[in-house]
Amino acid sequence: VLGQTDLGNQPVVKAFGLSLHNELAEVDARVLAAPTVNYSPSSREASLVPQNGAWNMRDKRVMKPGEPLGYWAVLVLANRQHVNDNAVQRFVTTLVDACKNTGYAIKDPQPPIVYGNPHADIAREMMQACKSIRLKPNTAPQLLLVILPSTNTQVYQTVKNCAYTTLGVHTQCMQSKHALRPNLQYCANLCLKINAKLGGVNQGLPNAHMETMLRKKPTLFLGCDVTHPAPGEQHKPSIASVVGSTDFLGLRYAATLIQLPSRQEMVDKMQEVFVRHLKLFYKGTRTKPARIVFYRDGVSETQFSQVRDRELIEIQRACASVENGYKPEITFLAVLKRHNTRFFPMGRDGDKSGNCVPGTIVDRSVTMPGITDFYLFAHAAIQGTSRPTHYYVLHDDANFSADAIQQLTYHLCYTYAICTRSVSLVPPVYYAHRVADRARCHLVDMGVGFEEATSLSSGHYGGVGTTIGGRPAAPGSVAAKIIKINNHLDESMYFM
Repeated sequence: VLGQTDLGNQPVVKAFGLSLHNELAEVDARVLAAPTVNYSPSSREASLVPQNGAWNMRDKRVMKPGEPLGYWAVLVLANRQHVNDNAVQRFVTTLVDACKNTGYAIKDPQPPIVYGNPHADIAREMMQACKSIRLKPNTAPQLLLVILPSTNTQVYQTVKNCAYTTLGVHTQCMQSKHALRPNLQYCANLCLKINAKLGGVNQGLPNAHMETMLRKKPTLFLGCDVTHPAPGEQHKPSIASVVGSTDFLGLRYAATLIQLPSRQEMVDKMQEVFVRHLKLFYKGTRTKPARIVFYRDGVSETQFSQVRDRELIEIQRACASVENGYKPEITFLAVLKRHNTRFFPMGRDGDKSGNCVPGTIVDRSVTMPGITDFYLFAHAAIQGTSRPTHYYVLHDDANFSADAIQQLTYHLCYTYAICTRSVSLVPPVYYAHRVADRARCHLVDMGVGFEEATSLSSGHYGGVGTTIGGRPAAPGSVAAKIIKINNHLDESMYFM
């Protein structure tokens, strides 16, 4: 492109004394080894080393089954003539078989099938479906499998909003076209989501490997992201999502939502949020974390020091409020996904798509002076040019070496609960993205309309004081507060 436009010879370029190269800059890179991924010891293939960041569920059973599914129902919001009883029953049978193959137990293989009207009161239809479940005393519905009529987002949002606020029941939504053509692979994917929601663990890294990477110190992983209302809707709030691990291996997470003034990137109420996640980690492990690793998305480069200083103090205050003198090691990383840097492997060093292979690290030549930062390709792009995630280590009490924090971040990308691939973002941030995305459903009754791309200014060009449509944003239009969801879902991975 530079050669065709002849930019180097333009008068303005010459006037500033600039010279432009027509070739891309060459930089050195390294490729980290993939970790071993573990499944249940009862699997035919209990462990594997993924090739090119991908594997499959053949001959594998989930590492830890969740609560057995005994109290559930199928709510069909599609036309009964289009999706009849026999089709739904065939799909349920296929789903039960897939769950059995993956090691997740379904106690009731013939749940009630209830048809509802998507144009009626959906909350009432969901309640009727829950009432149809054959419950024993002191039990509650565990899951509604909801078959949607189409990709209608309004119906989906209403279903999720009712589940999160009124009913407190897990929901697994699916499109009606999948019910008409039962597929074991699709059902296995549903099983992974259901197992994660009901307290299970699908896959993980070897305990000894995690202990080595974490130096045998119990570690709380935190992820944070901020999502904003659509342009021109400054009266609507921004939403921050924080997730925190609740086990020793960083495989189970709980989430917190915070309502913020419109387009505000600084997250209020963080001390209260951090206290909650410290307590949830202790509840799950009976141990206080000796180390906290915090991955913070939604920050532009100009805000690094401001966000770090403010939120680091909030974490420290939260720890002190839990126990006087309690000072765990804190590692604070900023995460940027939306940037314009691309890397292209030379010669035959790329994958079959011509992209950098998973595990590729670039940490010199194009990184920032005076700070530890790196670009990580953790995934294999399914299509197009892969984009690395840019990580900045802004604070590190643990004194991780560059190799150690890079390996930890990369290997965590193989633990994303519902995917048999390594993912492009470290899971705490990926989960925070999902929670922020679900906030659109959770707040549908408030009329909050969010952009399809969560976190518009996430590591990009925005921030506090962003102008929209030529008018300044109006922070302070709503008060900051923690958003509550139903107690039955509060500590679960309901967002999967």
